[in-house]
Amino acid sequence: MARREQNTEVISQLENVMKICMEEKQKTLRPEIQLLNTLLQTQSRDSREKIMSTPESIEAMRMNNEYFDSLINRMITATQTTALADVDRQPAAAQKSPLLQQLKEIQQEATALKART
Repeated sequence: MARREQNTEVISQLENVMKICMEEKQKTLRPEIQLLNTLLQTQSRDSREKIMSTPESIEAMRMNNEYFDSLINRMITATQTTALADVDRQPAAAQKSPLLQQLKEIQQEATALKART
């Protein structure tokens, strides 16, 4: 309604509330999911490498039988129990292909980093 009425002040306040809510929700997620969300918000390879190189990130990638890897794999590839990968099940959108590409890059970067450490 605020958008329809072009009420920029209300729109800004609502967007700020949503941002705060998402930040608080992020804090309740498992470390592996927090890391993946952070990496997905980071566009450059160098920035992702810096994030993944921290001791906390390396620990998150290795914890819980490397759940981080299985999470990315599930998002990218189909498994025996699912007909399609998580990303493939999403409706067609302009962001779908770039998201899939970004997930593949994160997967490659994480695998390379873990091999070096």
